[in-house]
Amino acid sequence: SWFSNDLYEYKNNKRIKCAEVLVPRNIPESYIIGACVVDEEAKMLLLSKGFYKDIYVRPQVFFGKKGV
Repeated sequence: SWFSNDLYEYKNNKRIKCAEVLVPRNIPESYIIGACVVDEEAKMLLLSKGFYKDIYVRPQVFFGKKGV
């Protein structure tokens, strides 16, 4: 879990959790091993677009109404 009772550790873990990767142009498809989505609706949308790799429904890793 990324949560900690230690304020410094909590903020550091939260910062890491919120990190994103910016990719210029594109990457080879073979680099993508799966996707993490907020709910079943997002999973179904991804499947409908032809995504065929592993999809994990993990609302706890997202911020906002459906996530944490």
